[in-house]
Amino acid sequence: MDSGRQDEQATGQGIPVTPRENPEDRAKRIQALKRLVQDGSYRPSLVAVADELLCGGHLSFDHEE
Repeated sequence: MDSGRQDEQATGQGIPVTPRENPEDRAKRIQALKRLVQDGSYRPSLVAVADELLCGGHLSFDHEE
């Protein structure tokens, strides 16, 4: 059994499979988010902030200019 393909095997068990994101699309999305953060216009959703805090993360609003 190939451990890299567990998601394909899980479909028969009623577990939804999320498609893998194209690496180029992911890189573009990350760059767009970085631009928003750098210019100060990025506003994360309340759910994303709560999830980060509940999972032991921390928030930093310090930006290097």
